[in-house]
Amino acid sequence: TIGYQVHAQAQQVSLLITNLQGVEVQRFDHLSVGQGQVEIAAGSIPKGTYVYTLVVDGKAVASDKMILNR
Repeated sequence: TIGYQVHAQAQQVSLLITNLQGVEVQRFDHLSVGQGQVEIAAGSIPKGTYVYTLVVDGKAVASDKMILNR
């Protein structure tokens, strides 16, 4: 589960998951503004190291690394 918080004036909120080579492996569009969370289903992407990026109104506002062990 990835939690996030964005300002109420945001128009578009997305979360992108990329591998370490920068290839997008999963994308969550049309997320709600304010506080929310995205659940990554077990087995939806292979185990490994990824970077997730919160994109608000077309601009990357936060990124972090995650390691999936399953």
